[in-house]
Amino acid sequence: MKDANRSVTMPRIVVVYCRNAVSSAAELLEGPYTVKGLNAFFAALPCSSKIEPSYLLKILADGADGVLVVACPEGHCRFMVGNVRAEKRVNYVRSLLDKAKMGAERLTLERGENLTEKDLLSLAQRRVEPLKILGPNPMKGDGK
Repeated sequence: MKDANRSVTMPRIVVVYCRNAVSSAAELLEGPYTVKGLNAFFAALPCSSKIEPSYLLKILADGADGVLVVACPEGHCRFMVGNVRAEKRVNYVRSLLDKAKMGAERLTLERGENLTEKDLLSLAQRRVEPLKILGPNPMKGDGK
């Protein structure tokens, strides 16, 4: 019964996004968002390259079911190769998650430009089904 109760909970997804990937007109707030079937938390970075493997693992260790890193399109990084660095770091952590049998799908990278709050929520909602298949983050524990 315990597993049946866990399956109905909404996945918690942390969306870490590059400020260069969002619309300059968008007034994105950092913090929690709740939409149908999803609890999301937005966190902005000056560049997606600022995300470190240790930060990604910490987000998961703190109980997020998934992490979505949103970078600007390749070739559009104002820091030249920041988005390429971010992709390499995401792929490295995905390999660690696979080795730990937690599922690489808990972490993904998407690219975009001129994204709005609605676009980011839509990207996060696309992650819900893969996370439901994986089940709750095993690092959450029973008390979280």
